[in-house]
Amino acid sequence: MEVNAAVSEFENRSVPESVKAPGARVLVVDDTKMNLMVLASLLKKTEAMVDTAASGAEAVEKAAKTAYDLILMDQRMPGMDGTEAMHNIRSTEGGASSAAPVICLTADDVSGAKEKYLAEGFADYLTKPVESAALKAMLFEHLPADKIQ
Repeated sequence: MEVNAAVSEFENRSVPESVKAPGARVLVVDDTKMNLMVLASLLKKTEAMVDTAASGAEAVEKAAKTAYDLILMDQRMPGMDGTEAMHNIRSTEGGASSAAPVICLTADDVSGAKEKYLAEGFADYLTKPVESAALKAMLFEHLPADKIQ
């Protein structure tokens, strides 16, 4: 398949009403317990296996040991922020999730914010509060196709 046809086919895919990913593993990282509960609740409908971490350091530790298909990372956390945690996950030699896409979660919705986070190395960007439709679109785009039903 030629590149333009493949790109066109991808762009024309529409996100299904319901995204199911029972074989996927997702790590949700946020220092606010309520945000972790909300995201875990939204992800429950996908049937993905969801782990949570309450800090950047905990995320780095979990990502080193477990192969996640996707990591949803809060940007603003005390101690190690999301950008530092993402870089540590990427640089962990032999880390189980060193190549996993990391989505930046932030309330930073100013012009240029998305570009800034993408330039840092995040795979994508979601603003908080996270909307169910936007989360589904991220899962559909970034999870391996063989893990989505």
